[in-house]
Amino acid sequence: MATIPETKENRPLNGNDPARKTVHLPGELPGQKPSPEKSNRRPILEIKELHKEFDNFTAVNRVSLTLYEGEIFALLGSSGCGKSTLLRMLAGFEKPTSGSILLDGKELTGIPPYKRPVNMMFQSYALFPYMTVEQNIAFGLKQSKLPHKLISERVEKMLKLVHMEDYCDRKPYQLSGGQRQRVALARSLAKEPRVLLLDEPMGALDKKLREQMRLELVDIINSVGVTCLMVTHDQEEAMTMADRIAVMDKGEFIQIGGPREIYENPNCRFCAEFIGSVNIFDCHLLSSNATQSLIRATDFPNLIELSHDIDLADGMPLTIALRPEKVYISHKKPEESTNWCEGVVDNIAYLGDISIYYVRLTDGRIVSATLPNVDRFKEGLPTWDDHVYLSWDPESCIALTF
Repeated sequence: MATIPETKENRPLNGNDPARKTVHLPGELPGQKPSPEKSNRRPILEIKELHKEFDNFTAVNRVSLTLYEGEIFALLGSSGCGKSTLLRMLAGFEKPTSGSILLDGKELTGIPPYKRPVNMMFQSYALFPYMTVEQNIAFGLKQSKLPHKLISERVEKMLKLVHMEDYCDRKPYQLSGGQRQRVALARSLAKEPRVLLLDEPMGALDKKLREQMRLELVDIINSVGVTCLMVTHDQEEAMTMADRIAVMDKGEFIQIGGPREIYENPNCRFCAEFIGSVNIFDCHLLSSNATQSLIRATDFPNLIELSHDIDLADGMPLTIALRPEKVYISHKKPEESTNWCEGVVDNIAYLGDISIYYVRLTDGRIVSATLPNVDRFKEGLPTWDDHVYLSWDPESCIALTF
């Protein structure tokens, strides 16, 4: 996170500390879970060139994806990007225009929803208001005409799994939002689906309850071992819950990877701006070799330096993305000739655990830097209208060519 150094030598040991600098390639970031395709998990759901059009409007544009057994996968995108349409095709509620859906190697296209080994938990939970918790969970099992004893055993197991044993006789209106979510999840898991589909699973909950329920939902899914595909527009939800994420836009997958990979190594400007906060600089390449690239930004006079090669011809345009937490803020002018700029503190957003400094450069543009509030009453911090210097390490910059 950001610090306020007096010199390079006395920076605390955080993610930007010089003593801990390491260049990591995409997919090789520290602290990241191994990708499912590199583990022993086997493919369970395969989507091949799936396409969906509505009256000459392309909702999903020939996407392909493989889900692995036990994986939690998130489709992340803004409203109208096609993620819910894709989910509905997997559930059988929409018929693809073309393409195929394979579950355990068997084609699902054309099989009605009630015959698919797939269950979907809707954003509204869709609980039957006149049924008790126990009856709601048992509904799908009864529709499948399972033996009464097996239904009772399965319902009891689900009630224990979601910690709702003491509420089995209550109706949905007598439950809190989090409790209704647990019941909907239990009903979805009761039929032991091969794949669980979640449509905005936290959408009906308030912010504090959403944060509480995320990890609880992951624990339940992991304890069952079911493969899960969830749809969300909430970045924190996807980053917290999913093993892998697909960022969607205009019916296409823009980038697929682990949460840390997508955040630290976005493959384009859209992903860099969509995931988290970022400072974007329009630039052009001055020179590049195996150990150093020098870049000229249009927003300030100092050069930007990267510690690796960029596969572009000199003079070509590119974009530099810089996360606010990678930026140092100080009253003292940096000694280096690259990777810094200066301005005036235009605004400060105090968020409790962090403060976000918005610094206005001489040309009028705003650059943000994040400072963790590790000390309750630390003095000497920059305040409104202070003249400050922003700096960053070469490894902190992300070079984007499109």
